[in-house]
Amino acid sequence: GLVTRGPSAEQVESASEMDQQDRATMIEGMVASLAAKLQDKPDNLQGWRQLIRAYMVLQKPDEARAALTRAKQAFAGNSAAVSQLDDFARSLNVMPAKEEESQ
Repeated sequence: GLVTRGPSAEQVESASEMDQQDRATMIEGMVASLAAKLQDKPDNLQGWRQLIRAYMVLQKPDEARAALTRAKQAFAGNSAAVSQLDDFARSLNVMPAKEEESQ
């Protein structure tokens, strides 16, 4: 089958039975290691999607938005990947960075 890096469905499922604190700690650990992997290999589209989703699960929309920005920079030459990232982010209600902030 497919090897996915990051939390599997089973891990997420078992995490949902933990108390809030343990679960957040576990997810944050996985997020940190995924973020570190993406630092080394930024061309992992699936990894970025998992990272953005994980930040939203952790209720950290600012981090999700920052990850989206980094992912889009990593795929700057690949318009298909960039539009996939945008669609994915929109589906998770990750708001794009506001235009007025960048001025």
